[in-house]
Amino acid sequence: MLFKRRVRGVVFVAFAALMLSLTACGMGGKLKGFEPYEGNARECANLRIFQIMVSCFQDGDHNIGYSKAWGPNDALTCGDLQGIINSLDYIESLNCNAIWMTPIFDSSSGNSGDEKLDSTGYYAYDFFNIDPKFGTKEKFQELVTKCHEKGIYVILDGVFGHWNAKGVKKSPNGNLPVRSHGQSAGCDYPQSLEFFKEVATYWIKEYKIDGWRLDQCYQAGASGNGTYTGGHNYWKEIRAAVKSVCAENAAAGEEWGTLGYMVGEDWQGSASTIQVQVVEGHGLNSCFDFPSRYKIVNSIAREEWNSYTLDFAESVNNIYSDYLLKGYEHSDSYLPNLFITNHDVVRFGDLLTWKHGNNNFVERTKVGLAILAGYTGPITLYYGDEWGATTGISAPGENFKFFSNGAAMDNSSRSTGKITGFSSTEKELVDFTSKLMKVRSEHEALWNGYTTKLVMKGDFFACKKTDKSGDDVVYVLLNYSATEKKFDVGKAGVDLLTDEATESKVTVPAFGTMFIQPDK
Repeated sequence: MLFKRRVRGVVFVAFAALMLSLTACGMGGKLKGFEPYEGNARECANLRIFQIMVSCFQDGDHNIGYSKAWGPNDALTCGDLQGIINSLDYIESLNCNAIWMTPIFDSSSGNSGDEKLDSTGYYAYDFFNIDPKFGTKEKFQELVTKCHEKGIYVILDGVFGHWNAKGVKKSPNGNLPVRSHGQSAGCDYPQSLEFFKEVATYWIKEYKIDGWRLDQCYQAGASGNGTYTGGHNYWKEIRAAVKSVCAENAAAGEEWGTLGYMVGEDWQGSASTIQVQVVEGHGLNSCFDFPSRYKIVNSIAREEWNSYTLDFAESVNNIYSDYLLKGYEHSDSYLPNLFITNHDVVRFGDLLTWKHGNNNFVERTKVGLAILAGYTGPITLYYGDEWGATTGISAPGENFKFFSNGAAMDNSSRSTGKITGFSSTEKELVDFTSKLMKVRSEHEALWNGYTTKLVMKGDFFACKKTDKSGDDVVYVLLNYSATEKKFDVGKAGVDLLTDEATESKVTVPAFGTMFIQPDK
C-alpha cells in the first residue's frame, strides 16, 4: 500500500542496467539462461489475476460496509464479500483464473477512529477474522468455494509488517507481533515471525486459499524503508511454512490450498533493488514487475510524476526479456508479475488521457492490455482496466497533489467497480480483454515460452513466442504508431484475436495488435 508515501526518483531503472538488458535481449534467438517454468512455478506463471479493491468494488449486502474510504469521493463505498460473489460470473467471463482481494481482515473492531484507513484493510486489528463490514467467515468460505468451483484461485492480501493504531489481537496460538517504531513503520523481526507464519498458514489450512499478495514486502525482507530485520530476509522462513502447509493439503488429497503462490509488493523501479531487498537469501520468488510497469506507462502514456516518453519498441523488448536479464535470480526460479494499474497508482486510462487526451483511447488501451497478454509469467488485471476506466482527474503540477474529487495520487484509482451497464466502447474493451485472456490461457507459448525478438523499431515491436516443445508458436505484433505496418510472418496462419485467416505478409493496423499462429 502506498498510503502517505512520497516516492520520486526511485521508480526509474538505472540507465546502465536498462541498456545492458536491451543489448542482451536484442541479439535474436532464445534468451540466454531462461528455461520455461516447470512444476509449481509453471502453475504460477499461468495466473491471470483479477485485482479487487474490496471496499469500493461491489456492494452486495446493503446492511454492512464502510461509509468512508480513501479515494475519489464519488466512489462506491460499502463494498463487501457478497458483492464479489455476485461478480464471479463476470470475472469468469474475462477468462481470469484468480482473484486478489485487498485485505479483508478485521480492522473495524480495533476502533482506531480512522474509518477511511480501516476501510483499506491495510492496518488490521484481528488477522484471524473477517472484517464484519465486509462479511463473515461463513461468507468468506462461500466465496472461496464458489471461486474454486469455477476454477478460480483465491489470493489474499497479507500485511506482515504493520497493523492497527490500537494494536493487534493475539493469534489462536497466543502469538503477538512486536513493533518499536510506530504504526506505519515495519515491525520487529524475528520477534514477529511466529505470528505472521501463523497468519500465512492459517488461511491456507482452514480455508484452502491459494496464495498471498504481500504488502510492502521489504518490511519482512533484508532491507527497505522502515525495515527492522537486522538484514535477514524472513520471507525464507515464511515461504517455508507456506510450502509445508500446502504440501500437507496435497498429501491429504486436497485439490485447492496447494498452490502457495506468494507475490511481493516492492514498488522500486530497479530490479537490482528488489533483488537485494526481498529476493536474495531464498526469499520471495515472485514480486510485481514495477520496473516493467513503468516502462509500459512511459512508452504508451505517461508516468504519474513525470511526462517524458520512452521508446515503445525498446521498452516492450525489455519488458519481454527474461528475469535473469532483468536482474533477478532465485534458486527456485523467479516469476515477475506484470500489471498496468493497481490500487496505489493512477489508473492507466487517466495516464493515457493526460498524455493523449481522447486520441485513439480505445486502441491505445488495447495495446497496453495486449502487452500484458503476451508476457511470460503471471499477470494482474486491476478491476476497471478491462473497460478503460478513468476517474477524470487532471495531471498534477506537483507530487501527490490532492485532486478536486478528494483523491490523492496514491488512492485515485479506487473508483467504483462496474460489471454491467457498459457503453459501446467499454463493451468493446471488455470483449477484447476477454478474448486476450482466452487466447493466453490456450497458448502456453505466451505465458511460459521462449521469446525471440524479430523487429524492434520505434513504435513497432514483433517477437515470436515458442513453448518448450516447439509445437506452440505465436507471433506477437504490436504497432503503436498512427500508420499501419507490414510484417512477414513467413507462412499463412490465423490471427488468434480475430479468428481470421492470414497470409504470410500481414498488415498491422495503426495502434493495432495481432497474435498470429502460423500454420504447421
